Amino acid sequence: MRRIGFVLLAVIASAGVVPTTHASNEPDGFRGVPWGTSEDALREKLGETSAHGVLWDRCGLFTNANRWIGDRFCAGAFPLAGVRMDAVYTFRRDRFTGVDMTFPSNDFETVAAIFREPFGAPTTAKEEVFTTKGGLKATNRIDEWIGPTIVIAIRQFGATIDQGRAALGLKSDRQEALRLRREQTEGAAKGL
Repeated sequence: MRRIGFVLLAVIASAGVVPTTHASNEPDGFRGVPWGTSEDALREKLGETSAHGVLWDRCGLFTNANRWIGDRFCAGAFPLAGVRMDAVYTFRRDRFTGVDMTFPSNDFETVAAIFREPFGAPTTAKEEVFTTKGGLKATNRIDEWIGPTIVIAIRQFGATIDQGRAALGLKSDRQEALRLRREQTEGAAKGL
């Protein structure tokens, strides 16, 4: 769950400094599940199996250390143009607020093209240096769409060089997560 937090924090941190997309490009949900849907409704909607596994296979509470991300999650996998997407659906107060996905980083171009189809050109497209745990460096491409309601980000490399990441979610929830993370960090610092 720590890797999910890193990506969400990166999305949150960039949310206030880029232009917005047109509201008409913002998704009203994900994979047919509207934002704000209950966990039970998401599980009912996505409860079928696929060639890549189960669209949701486990649900539970975030640990106390990761509670700033959300209250609960459901995890599973689904195919996207032949690419296996491992997804973690996030809920706060029993409402669907976002999804964080991982995929093989060598499929980044395929996934990025799929995201550009409905959302248009990213509001920001940038490259950053990515350093592996072993010290190797690579160029990490990051595309973001920041709208009035929804935040979308896709990274060629997430926590590791072989795994890309994508996140979609409510901007208001991402801001709430950042606020809660700040409180959690400040609370931990007081105990030193």
